Amino acid sequence: MWYMFIDNLLSDRIIGTWGNYKDVHVSENDVDNHNPYYSITTFNSDGSASITANSVEFQGSWEHIGGSSYKLTQIGVSKTQKIDFLGTNKMIIYNGDRNDEWSYYYEKIA
Repeated sequence: MWYMFIDNLLSDRIIGTWGNYKDVHVSENDVDNHNPYYSITTFNSDGSASITANSVEFQGSWEHIGGSSYKLTQIGVSKTQKIDFLGTNKMIIYNGDRNDEWSYYYEKIA
C-alpha cells in the first residue's frame, strides 16, 4: 500500500508556495497584517519545506498525519499543528492544538 501514501503525498493541498499575510492572536483580538508577506513557505511534494523570513532561509519538513493535523518541522523543532484550508488558495495554520492562541493566515502564491 506504499503507493497510496505516495499518491496522497503528491496530491496534498499544502504543496506549493504560500505567503503569510496575517497573524491573529485570537484571545487578545490582536491582528498583524503583513504587506509584503511576513514569510514565504514552500511545501514540496517530497515532504521537505523551505521558509524565508526577514531574508533568512530555513529548511524544514512536513507530514500530513491525518485529518487536519500536520507535523511541521523547522530548525529541528517538530510540532503538530492544525491546518484549515479555505478554498484552493488560502489556509490557516493554528499554533499547536489550541485555536485560541496565534493563527497564521497564508495565501497560495505559486
